[in-house]
Amino acid sequence: MNFSSDVFGKLTGLDRVTLEGNEVVERRFVKGKGSPAQNANQDSLGEINLYRLSVKRPDGGVDLRDLRINEISHLIETEHLVIDRGFYSPSRQQDREIYGGHDLYGATKAQRDTADRKWFCAKMIHRFWEKGMKLTRAAVDALRDPSFAGPGE
Repeated sequence: MNFSSDVFGKLTGLDRVTLEGNEVVERRFVKGKGSPAQNANQDSLGEINLYRLSVKRPDGGVDLRDLRINEISHLIETEHLVIDRGFYSPSRQQDREIYGGHDLYGATKAQRDTADRKWFCAKMIHRFWEKGMKLTRAAVDALRDPSFAGPGE
């Protein structure tokens, strides 16, 4: 998935951005000169385009994070950076007041598939544990069919 370089420019005051579960309180586009070690990430003018994010920590402090455009695309794809459009709209705020502190966040198909896969794996691990299998790599290898070649083998 390829995102435009102006992914944050399209946000409004009603949108919420979180990075790894922490609120992004400020975001800024920064153009700067890169070091020789960053030559692979420079554009044709020798400048590096970054977004500087101020991320609120749970203890109340703020961390500054500089991210390149391709890093932001990767974080969005892996769901570490979440943009919740319309989070602060009056209707969404009213829904949170009525239904409690739970967010009415509609999960995407990819998020539901990931959750289903993790739930299934956890259920299977628990079932094998109840039958007495030790949850170690050696125990799993001993149980696995030797003719089966898994991914990367």
